[in-house]
Amino acid sequence: MLGVTRSFRSFSDALEEVVNARVFAGIHVRTAWEDGTTLGKAVAQHVLDHMFQGVR
Repeated sequence: MLGVTRSFRSFSDALEEVVNARVFAGIHVRTAWEDGTTLGKAVAQHVLDHMFQGVR
């Protein structure tokens, strides 16, 4: 909605709201969100572990 500003205490809180909106709208089912979240966290951890190396 134009002119509305949302704020969240954490990224997880924002993600939860987006997920609920998409599930309630019938765009996704809850298991798709759970699987996507698991995959997303694994990808993020891989990037942090392998891509952000210190300068040697």
